[in-house]
Amino acid sequence: MWVLHQLTGGHGAYNIPGVYMLEGRLDVARLSSALQQVVSRHEILRTVFIEHEDGDVRQFVLATGHVVLEQYAVNEEALSARLQSDFNTVFDLSAGPLLRVCLYRLDEDRYVLSYVMHHIISDGWSVGILLRDLLRFYEGVSLPALPIQYKDYSAWQENRYSAGDQSYWKALFSGELPVFDLSPDRVRPVVKSYRGGVVRSRWSRELSHHFGELLRAEQSTLFMGLLSVVQVLLYRYSGQSDLIIGSPVAGRSHPDLEDQLGLYVNTIALRSQVNGEGSYRSHLSAVRGITLSAYDHQLYPFDKLVSDLGLSRDMSRHALFDVMVVLQQGSSVAGAPGGLEVSRYSVVQPDSSKFDLLFNFTESEGCISLGLEYNSDIFDRWRMDRLLAHVERIVAGVSAHPEQPLCELDYLGEDERKRLLYSYNDTTASYQSDATLVSLFAAQVSQRPDAVAVVYEGRSWSYRELDEASDRLGFYLRTEYGVGRNDVVGVCLDRSERLIISLLGVLKAGGAYMPVDPFTPAERIAYQVADSGCKHLLDASAYEVFIAFRGDSSGDKLPLINECNDLAYVIYTSGSTGTPKGCMLEHSGVINRIDWMWSAYDYSINDIILQKTTFTFDVSVWEIFMPLCWGARMVLCRREDVGSPEELSKLIAAEQVSN
Repeated sequence: MWVLHQLTGGHGAYNIPGVYMLEGRLDVARLSSALQQVVSRHEILRTVFIEHEDGDVRQFVLATGHVVLEQYAVNEEALSARLQSDFNTVFDLSAGPLLRVCLYRLDEDRYVLSYVMHHIISDGWSVGILLRDLLRFYEGVSLPALPIQYKDYSAWQENRYSAGDQSYWKALFSGELPVFDLSPDRVRPVVKSYRGGVVRSRWSRELSHHFGELLRAEQSTLFMGLLSVVQVLLYRYSGQSDLIIGSPVAGRSHPDLEDQLGLYVNTIALRSQVNGEGSYRSHLSAVRGITLSAYDHQLYPFDKLVSDLGLSRDMSRHALFDVMVVLQQGSSVAGAPGGLEVSRYSVVQPDSSKFDLLFNFTESEGCISLGLEYNSDIFDRWRMDRLLAHVERIVAGVSAHPEQPLCELDYLGEDERKRLLYSYNDTTASYQSDATLVSLFAAQVSQRPDAVAVVYEGRSWSYRELDEASDRLGFYLRTEYGVGRNDVVGVCLDRSERLIISLLGVLKAGGAYMPVDPFTPAERIAYQVADSGCKHLLDASAYEVFIAFRGDSSGDKLPLINECNDLAYVIYTSGSTGTPKGCMLEHSGVINRIDWMWSAYDYSINDIILQKTTFTFDVSVWEIFMPLCWGARMVLCRREDVGSPEELSKLIAAEQVSN
C-alpha cells in the first residue's frame, strides 16, 4: 500500500470514507472528546510510515492530539462539493495524521459527520468499528483496552502463512497469465489516472430470491454465485475463457482482531476457466471448488504473491487482474446514543476507481444491489449502464435455466436485439443515388453562385469563380488530352485553390483524379503514373501550360458526361506492407458517405470546414467535397502550418472555422 501511494502521488483512490447524518441534539464538545478517545484506543490512527535511508519503511506511533474534529457550517447545496473534497484528501504517510474527521452543521439539529482514512491504516471493516466506538464513547461507555494493537498483528503476520500456501498460489498462476481486455471506448492511458465513476442497480426481491434458491440447491454461497455470473458475463463479452478476478477477504480470522481498526483485509486472485458449452450449474460447481481452495490459503499476502510471480509493473493496470468482485452484507448503523438518530448519508458518488471494473454487490433486506465502479478513462457511462442490465438478465437466465449452455444464454434486452439485428443492418437511405460529385457541385453553383466556396491565404473564391475555372480546365483536358469517362488523370499539386480547381476540372472532363503528393520521391510518382495508366499528370508546370492555353471553349457550360457509377478517384496505398495499390472509388460511394456525414453530424451551409488532410489520404475527400457539394465554405490550410498547433489555432480563429 505504501508503494501504491508513492506511485499514484497520494491519489484519493486509496482513501476510505464514511459519511453519516446526525439528527437531534448533538453535544459537539462531547463528540470531539469521544473522537480523542477513539484515537487513543486505536494506535493505528496515530501511526505514520517513514522510509529510512536503507529503503525500509517503518511504522511510528504518534502521541494523541493529532486528530481534531474539524467543524463547518454549510448549506446542503455546498455540502456535496465539501464531501467530495474530503474524499480526495491527499495524505502524507510520513507526517500524518492519516485520519480526517469533519462535522458539517446544516441547521440546529442536523449535522453530517464525515471521516476519511487512508487505506494503509484501515479497510472496509474498520469504517463500522470507528463509528461504533465513537458513538459508545459519546454515550460515556467505558470500553476495555484492546488485547493487541496493529503493530502486534504486523509482526505476527510475517509468520502466519505456510510454505503450502505459497506453493498453492504459485501453482495456480504458473504458465502464461491471461490479461482481460474488454474492448474500451477510448485508448488506455499509459499511466492509470484512477479517474472513475459508478452506476447502480437494485434487483427485485423476486429475482434475488430465485437466484438464492438456486445457490442453496447447489450448496454454494451468494459470493460464489455472483462471482460465477460475472465470469460468465466477461466470457460472453470477450470470448476469453481463462479469467482472473480479484476479491477481498476480511483477514480477521482470530477473535482478537474483530474490534481492531487497520488494514487486515487481504486480496485473493481467483483464476477460473469458463466452458461455453457447459451449463451454469457445472460452472458454479467449479467456481465453488476454486473458491473454497482459495479460502484455505487466504492468509498468503497478495503483495508477496505478486513479488513471487515476478510480474513486470504495468502502470496502466492493476497487478495480476483488472476486475474485482466484492460482496458486502447490508449493515445497520451502530446503535445511536439517546437523543440522536444516526443514518448513512450517501449523496456523493465516487469519482475514482482502482480497477477497470469493480462489481460491488450488497445484500440487504432480501434484495441484491450492485454498485459498478469503472475506469472512466476507458469506459463510457452508457456502456456501464448497459452492463448492469446484462448482469441482471444473466442472473434471470441462469436462475430459470441452470442447465442451458453458457454460450446460448441470452442477455440482450428486446430493444438491443432489434437494434443489433435490424436497425444497424438497415442500410436503406434516402439520397441522390443517380447524382455525381459534379452534378451536386453544379446545383450549389446554381443556388448560391456568389457565396464563398474556398478560402486560401486570406483570399476567397466564390462558387461561380470555381465553376468557371474548373469548366475551362475540364474543356482543356477533354480537347487536348482526350480525357473522358473513367480516364485517370494524376493531380500532383500542393494545397491551394489550384488543387481544388484541378480536382473539379478532372471530374468535369469525365475522368477520375489520382492524387499524387508533389513531395513524393520521383520513383513512386513514376510508378503510380505507369500503374494507373493515367492519361495526363497535372503538376505545377502542366498547370502553367493550361493557364497559357487559349483554346476556344465558347464560354458555354461544359456538358456533364459522368454517371453515378463512374470512377471519381483512385488513391494509392502507402505500400508499407508491399507494393502500393490503387483503390478505385465511384461517385455513388463517395456521395453515400458524404450524405451520411452531413446528416449525422448536423452540418449546414453556414458551416466553415477546415481542409487540412493531405489529399493522398481519403479523409481529404470528405473535407473537400462535402462543403463543395452541399454548399458550405472550405478553408484551406497551408501545408507548412498543419503541423503547427499555434498557426493552426490562428487560422481557425481568423476564419471562424466551425468544423
